[in-house]
Amino acid sequence: MTTLPRDPTTDGAHAPPRDEPSGLDLSLLRERGVRILIGSRMATKLGIATLSYGGMVYLARTGAQQWELSLVGAVAFVSALTFGLQGGIIADTLPKRTALVAGYALQAALCFALPTLLGVNLVSLVVLVFAAALVGQIVSPALKAAIALVTSTAGLASVAALTNVAGGVGSAFGSALLAPLLIKLFDVQVVMYAAGAILAFGAIRALKLPTAEPQRSVRDSLRQIDWRPHLATPHQTAEWILKRRGIAHLILVGAIVAALGEGINSMQPVYVRDVLHADPTNSIYIFAPGALGYLLGMVGGPWMIDRFGERRLALTALGSLALGSMLFGVVDQIAPVLAPINPVRMLAVVGVHLSDLVLAAGMVAILTSFGSTAAGAAVLTFVNRRVPVDNQGAVFGMQEVIENGMTIVALLGLGALASALGTRIVYMIAPPLIVSVGVWLLRYSAHAASTEPLSSRDALNELFRSPDHGEAG
Repeated sequence: MTTLPRDPTTDGAHAPPRDEPSGLDLSLLRERGVRILIGSRMATKLGIATLSYGGMVYLARTGAQQWELSLVGAVAFVSALTFGLQGGIIADTLPKRTALVAGYALQAALCFALPTLLGVNLVSLVVLVFAAALVGQIVSPALKAAIALVTSTAGLASVAALTNVAGGVGSAFGSALLAPLLIKLFDVQVVMYAAGAILAFGAIRALKLPTAEPQRSVRDSLRQIDWRPHLATPHQTAEWILKRRGIAHLILVGAIVAALGEGINSMQPVYVRDVLHADPTNSIYIFAPGALGYLLGMVGGPWMIDRFGERRLALTALGSLALGSMLFGVVDQIAPVLAPINPVRMLAVVGVHLSDLVLAAGMVAILTSFGSTAAGAAVLTFVNRRVPVDNQGAVFGMQEVIENGMTIVALLGLGALASALGTRIVYMIAPPLIVSVGVWLLRYSAHAASTEPLSSRDALNELFRSPDHGEAG
């Protein structure tokens, strides 16, 4: 079998894991700075998810095509891909508290100003989501770096995991409950203002963070920045994957899960409208049982990692997400089996009557929610255990580049296919399509390094190779 060459000096997966527990140290929540940081993280993810998903639900209710919804979802990732490295440089230059407060405040101001000035339409939604995500490229690395300001070196991994969990909860609550509920009760302009209020709360919370860094004026900090664009090229990404295969393979699995999960979520409003024949705001009831999947992934993730290893958990998460995606496509056939066991059907006693299709889709959402959450926990723990703390920032930065690039391909590609073929068919073919992107990236890495060409079959073996090769746990 053809394999890519290993560089033992950079292959972090084969370095001995650091002697740290994989579970979360919840005692750190007693520290005020940790609680403030987690609250800020949850607020910003909640605000951005409410804005982005609320816009997609609004478009679906007004009869928009899937490509329009995918465009709204994709612009945030385009912003991250093109400005991510530059945003990190800015975050390194500014004091972390200043970067967080200014970033959250600017995002909040955009949520109030743009709909007021431009009105509410596809253009204003795209501009707002892009601008908020652009500012987010400063906020996100500043927040990760601020972890070192609120805890000791021993607590870095646990606080990083806690902030990741908080961000996941905020994103899930915003897309699964708050955005559809606000659209159902009010309109999309209220969604934008609500997102602004949430982000303003994050700015207020960030003001209370400690100021251990030397304080510099924003003007002096910005003068030190090289404002030329910084963009990770495909060739640079391929070289990184080649040199760090043990880490990169699991990051690629996580990126496939992230891209597939975003693709599934972006199609939900049109799927509810066209396949489930329901109001897109009823996605509330589809995602409600999915909370069980999020809970299992977040709370059970550390236990599953200890028992089975990070790679097995990541591959299980991918399988769960792929199965859920394909089951969405055959919801008519599985509805008689799943609908009767959905606890949400008990809402009928208060006058909320849902079709069997909606109830069945809600049970499938448990699989997709678990897959999206568990893979992130597996990758985070894998890197935290095997990469020195001083080098983790670069690894997570490249993880963002890979995930953002694959997610853009997933959103735009699946959106275009869904507009032509319908969401039902695309749900069924989405998993192999997204996996093929990961396979192509591995093959491109071999080509870029001028090594022996890698076949698709060998690339699949490289991507999903057995966890018994010294890499799990």
